[in-house]
Amino acid sequence: MERIQAAKISLMTLNPSRWVPVDSAMFRTRSILSLILIGLTLALFPLAAALGVAIVYVGKLAEQSQVAVVQAVSATQDGRLLLSQITAMERSVRQHLVLGDDEFLQVYQATHAAWRRTLNRLADLRLDDNQRATLNRLGQAEQALFDVFGTPSVRPRRDDRRVTEFLRVQDLANDFLAQSSKWVDREVARLQNLAGNATLMLSWLMAAVIPAVLVLAGSFAALIVQPLRRMAQAIHRLGNEDFATPIEVQGPLDLELLGRRLDWLRCRLGELEQQKDHFLRHMSHELKTPLTGLREGAELLADQVVGPLNPEQQEIAAILQENSVRLQKLIEDLLNFNQALSRNLTFQREPVDLAGLVEEVIEAQQLACKARHLKIVTDLEKLPLTGDREKLATVIDNLLSNAIKFSRPGGTIRSTLKKVDGMAQLEVQDAGPGFHLEDRHRVFEAFYQGQTVADGHVKGSGLGLSIARHYATAHQGSLEIVDSATSGGCIRLSLPINLGKSQ
Repeated sequence: MERIQAAKISLMTLNPSRWVPVDSAMFRTRSILSLILIGLTLALFPLAAALGVAIVYVGKLAEQSQVAVVQAVSATQDGRLLLSQITAMERSVRQHLVLGDDEFLQVYQATHAAWRRTLNRLADLRLDDNQRATLNRLGQAEQALFDVFGTPSVRPRRDDRRVTEFLRVQDLANDFLAQSSKWVDREVARLQNLAGNATLMLSWLMAAVIPAVLVLAGSFAALIVQPLRRMAQAIHRLGNEDFATPIEVQGPLDLELLGRRLDWLRCRLGELEQQKDHFLRHMSHELKTPLTGLREGAELLADQVVGPLNPEQQEIAAILQENSVRLQKLIEDLLNFNQALSRNLTFQREPVDLAGLVEEVIEAQQLACKARHLKIVTDLEKLPLTGDREKLATVIDNLLSNAIKFSRPGGTIRSTLKKVDGMAQLEVQDAGPGFHLEDRHRVFEAFYQGQTVADGHVKGSGLGLSIARHYATAHQGSLEIVDSATSGGCIRLSLPINLGKSQ
């Protein structure tokens, strides 16, 4: 036990990053490649087995067919040869009896020897019982005739009637030929039956093997795809700033290692997100404190509370006041934009009178409208809905501020609210030059200023419309640029009347 424990410790020391407990490594592969190779091997094994069975079966069928064909040809050819040899022997015997010439007797004896060789070849074939019985009778009958006419010491008479026994031998040879033909037909039928059985067996074999291969391939594909799918889901959660859900990937060891790396990345991103939030809160507090004093001092100077100012001093005080306001607006937009992007964005769901909220925002913007001699015309339908009142007010305020910013002095801003297809649609149309075609798809991007220049107004941060779009999307609504019948740019806010649970 001590040696085994020491060996484990030495292995961990040599390569701790790749050490895996023995019992877990026995059931898991080290990489996707090894899992793929194992899957391919197991999937190909039934195919290889089926192919081997088919080769053996087809080989046996081919061998049997070859033997059957050879024997059928031999039985037919040798059977016809027997018949012709019997005819030749009869002719030689008759000539010998008539002429008494021993040369014909020698021809008969030679033909008899050839006939016997043919008979022996037929006896070696795989004949049925009827063929073999006929062949035996044929041999016995011919041998009996040879004993009479083939021995030189025996001198039969010319009118020996036993010569007619050759006709019976010929009849037996014809019977053997007929039986051979029937035997060939039976062999052909048997081979056809074997071929049909082979086809059926191979069909059933493929019907069993193909589903097995598909099941094996699907199983190993699932073993590969599931960890990858979990990793894709984990990456998607990271993209949506979900840093609270742990990432666990089970599968091949290389994917598990990658899953642990992703979980480390999740923890690291969560720490960075917390540091960013802490930095923004700290920065806003640290900047707002001196900024408040700077803005109050600029206002005191502009109001000449500390004493009268000459024109040059009044201009400098106005510049200080304007830039302090701009700096405060930039800080507030930055904080609001960070809050809009946060996954922890909370909603205070409550009934909201959207028309009344629009009027409140317009009232708050009256001072800016008077400064630019702008008039706001409204056509608001009473549409109560459920949402976050503060965030909806931010959306409307940003839309109205954008309209005031780009409207020409003395122009008219139009604001309409109506119900369309179950949605509350608020349109704010300014009195400016409108949106350039290139800006239509980019005005809602963060920090994008656009090509239209707002004369005589404090330059914005480019975050207002982006914040408005995020808040509208969080309310399951939308924000888009639409064409208007008159000049000027028009932005439409669409919100559902019956807002479901916020996402």
